[in-house]
Amino acid sequence: MFNLDPQARVTRRIKQLEQALSHEGEVGSFAMARMADSVSQFFAPEATVNLQSYQAHWDLSGRAAIRQALLQAMTQIKTGIQVKLTDPVFEVLTSDKVTHVITASAFSGDQENLLLAILEMTWRKDEQQQWRLLQVRGRPDLDWGGSAQEGLKSPSSMP
Repeated sequence: MFNLDPQARVTRRIKQLEQALSHEGEVGSFAMARMADSVSQFFAPEATVNLQSYQAHWDLSGRAAIRQALLQAMTQIKTGIQVKLTDPVFEVLTSDKVTHVITASAFSGDQENLLLAILEMTWRKDEQQQWRLLQVRGRPDLDWGGSAQEGLKSPSSMP
């Protein structure tokens, strides 16, 4: 593998995560489960996700809970999803841990706004030298006053 610095490696992982989260059209149950498995592997086993808006809240702990929430959300979005993770601003860089803020947006295949938020992501290099997400949390203190979050849905708020 190339000898890239932590910021370059994490930037590459961000793009891979963006691609893993996105898909077009309706997919079958087996393909959906494989996608959820693939995305969950970006997370450390003890990872936490805490995202909140005026209409939704995710408070997840552990890779299995994250996988289950992803699978539930994916079954609710039948038209596909396009995720964009843009403009990372790196705050903490060490040889085995990286923290950054990033703009996250997600749209369904029929262009429904599912998410627009600023997130803080912390990545850690594991024993296999893989960069995995340790924490993802919303940063409402950096957000656009909440108005951009009106279309946000969580698995618990979906029918």
